[in-house]
Amino acid sequence: MLNDAPTIEQAVDLGLVTLLAELLNPQNTREVFRNSSIAVAKIGIHGTVAHSQALMETGVIPKLVHHLSLADEVVAQNIALALASLASKSTFCRDAALRAEIMPPLLRLLKSSNQLSTMQTVSEVIATLCQGDPKPDFALVEPCLEPLSHLLLSDDEMVLKNSCSALGIFCCSSEYAIGVGIYPRLVQLLGHSSEEVQDDALKTIRCLVGRDKTLIQPLISNEVLSSLMSFMSSCLAQTQIFSFQQVG
Repeated sequence: MLNDAPTIEQAVDLGLVTLLAELLNPQNTREVFRNSSIAVAKIGIHGTVAHSQALMETGVIPKLVHHLSLADEVVAQNIALALASLASKSTFCRDAALRAEIMPPLLRLLKSSNQLSTMQTVSEVIATLCQGDPKPDFALVEPCLEPLSHLLLSDDEMVLKNSCSALGIFCCSSEYAIGVGIYPRLVQLLGHSSEEVQDDALKTIRCLVGRDKTLIQPLISNEVLSSLMSFMSSCLAQTQIFSFQQVG
């Protein structure tokens, strides 16, 4: 259920989203709360912007944010993904989640856990909250910058991709990036085994330098030129291999 827009439309027309919001009550059992948050996530993923806004009108976002700090780790991950799915629908939904102060409990969840699944979930939510045009209020997303610098040290491809994506928002205030010392790691990621991580790291570096030319020297100090040469050589080699395969 709730795996396609027509089904979700029927649920909205029947007023089931209001019932769903009412089920997000701490007095309900853990399983009911978890399933309700999963249903919210499905509406965000498979529904339209109108469906997400109908759900938001029930006051579901403040409820989810409130319970993000109270739930156990597994349920908290479901709640975080539900919020991310709603926030991804539009900048209006994204800003509603940020105004509901999602960031503090989200970062507490990250700090209190050593589970890879939690790191993946939180990095995905942060990336979602940092995307969109117009960009989010910098003051509301700034607290995630230092945690992002720690997430960049991960070996997990998903965490790295999400972290690089989220860092794009800080291009307009790149002095913060210098403060947490992300440049050495970004340069290092140009040599990562995953092409997607390489691409995301390069996009982040390009975005930062594009906004502030004074950042060129710090990047050179971190041997970005040699890393870029290796990156370009790797791309050229792959292109040649692909060309030979096409000819063959």
